Amino acid sequence: MPNQFTILLVDDDADWRMVLGEALLTELPDAHIIEAASGREALDLLESFDQTRPELICTDLDMPGMSGMDMLRSINTNRVLRSIPVVVITGKDDVLTRDEAICNGASGFATKTSDPKSLVTNVLCPVICSSRQEEL
Repeated sequence: MPNQFTILLVDDDADWRMVLGEALLTELPDAHIIEAASGREALDLLESFDQTRPELICTDLDMPGMSGMDMLRSINTNRVLRSIPVVVITGKDDVLTRDEAICNGASGFATKTSDPKSLVTNVLCPVICSSRQEEL
């Protein structure tokens, strides 16, 4: 099993992508981080990859153009892409939004926090470990 894996961060807030990316690299130094500022940009990136796709997608919901929820729906209906775990990380903290995200294919859901390290440790690392176990 290779140590390096790719994570796609999707959020229109460049500062949040930087903070979350740094937290990920602190915990997972072999990770390769790719960034997209919208759902449409993320889908374009996913479609441009030949055989190598990210092992994890982290997305916000509220973004201009294509929202994270619309991106989730598109990923969930794509036979190739739906195997990639998607974790929603958003400022929305309500049960309806969480349920809708899970129904649309999200593997996890978390609210944005001032402690991204705990977010990585408690939410993202377990999803990564779970998906890597399935590969074995």
